[in-house]
Amino acid sequence: MKFFYTICTYIFISQIGWSQQEGKDTLQKTVPIVLQNLIHQLTDQKNAPKTADAIDPNDLEIDGIVIDETISKSGREFYELFYKHWNTLTGYSGFSAIVVEKPYRLNNTLIEVTLDDNLVYQAMVQRRYDLIEEMAQQAISYVTTHMEQLQNTQKALEEGDLSGNGI
Repeated sequence: MKFFYTICTYIFISQIGWSQQEGKDTLQKTVPIVLQNLIHQLTDQKNAPKTADAIDPNDLEIDGIVIDETISKSGREFYELFYKHWNTLTGYSGFSAIVVEKPYRLNNTLIEVTLDDNLVYQAMVQRRYDLIEEMAQQAISYVTTHMEQLQNTQKALEEGDLSGNGI
């Protein structure tokens, strides 16, 4: 984008210089020198190594997001209670959850909580608010247990005891 603006500026300056001073070629000689300097600056910036402050887009990740895919009032209440408890969790990072509500037989629906594409909790939705609260607390306990297990497994794999040549 800078290059585009630089070229447009060059054309504008050169047109003004040529129209105002047609007999003099001093401006015509200085404009290409200025343009060459700008081109050298742009190529130097492009070829310069990345600084440590630059963020690699592949390293960006959203942690702790909870996606709501509920369809009924009871499912929405479950999601809100689950999300309220999810925000109070500390010490866990790198996880995201999806709360999905699926239609089931007749008037019933099924709630599923997946954590990083792994089904962690599944239950039939109850209509009473106190039962929905219990379901949300139970889902949070299942999710925290699953996250602890994943973190313990990750720590065990990083330890030197399991590394070796495989013989």
